[in-house]
Amino acid sequence: MSVGLYPISSAPISTLALDFALISGVGDLEFDLVGNQTNYLAQILNEQRTKRMVLAVEWAVQAGLPETQEWIDTVVANGGTVSASRERIINTLIAGLKSDGIWQKTDRLWFMSGENTAGALTDLRILSSATLVGSPFPPFAVDRGFTGVNGSPVSQYINSNYVPSAGPNWKLNSAHFSVWVLTNIVSAPPGGEILGVFSGTNADSGLDIPWNDGLVYNSINEFGGTVTGFAASTVIGHWIGNRSGPNAKQFYYNGALFATQTDPSIAVANNPMYILATNDVLSGSQGSFGNPNQVAAVSMGGSLTATEAANFYARMRTAMVAIGAST
Repeated sequence: MSVGLYPISSAPISTLALDFALISGVGDLEFDLVGNQTNYLAQILNEQRTKRMVLAVEWAVQAGLPETQEWIDTVVANGGTVSASRERIINTLIAGLKSDGIWQKTDRLWFMSGENTAGALTDLRILSSATLVGSPFPPFAVDRGFTGVNGSPVSQYINSNYVPSAGPNWKLNSAHFSVWVLTNIVSAPPGGEILGVFSGTNADSGLDIPWNDGLVYNSINEFGGTVTGFAASTVIGHWIGNRSGPNAKQFYYNGALFATQTDPSIAVANNPMYILATNDVLSGSQGSFGNPNQVAAVSMGGSLTATEAANFYARMRTAMVAIGAST
């Protein structure tokens, strides 16, 4: 017995049966849409429906989002290149973050573990560019990101050019910033801030991952001098500092709640945030408290829920695993 199906058109699945011509024959066995062979035909139709739906999903994933293409165009304009494999990774990341509602809350997102510095410094969210500072610049490694230096002040860091007070999602009582760290180095005094801006005594926002005492700290729109630090067995992974209210902060590590705090919000910084150091505005916008760890990704934006924090980690981890930066 042989069965052939032809042709398959682009008609809706509900009319798929009209696309089939059946050729068969073993003795008196006849295949028709009626009679004893109906169940067999139904099985064939179901298989074809499944194949068509799988192909539709694959096409949707491969088709690419406009945000992905805009990012690629900007990277190329900035002197970089984007491979087909990296395009798929970034497209999948953006699609997932949009589906989870995280993309809409994000002001900036750098996938710094790029194929080149142009891709690493081009923000996915609004296509803004971060600026390398120093001579030489912070060292860059393909698929891993940028490494800072210890000390204060430091001449090597990254200016994100992101001003928290300009938002639009970062607000006094609704804000987050995150960093994916690939190394586990404790800064020597006086270093330690991996992401931050200090616009004044009451406008401090910074992630110390870790500070030079070995603890991790999370300050958002507040007086940072009294913030409590927490011990961590390792800093490798995804850290999110989050503020959800006037007296409500959350610290997330690899998608799970790490700590909660009640430090009051006071003011939002109106100067650019630095990466691998803090922007110490009171000292002339120098890079202070440099952090010697390697940074693979950075984000800033509005407050995230616990579910969104978990989903953010999961989406980022998928991308990091795809490039070999995480397991």
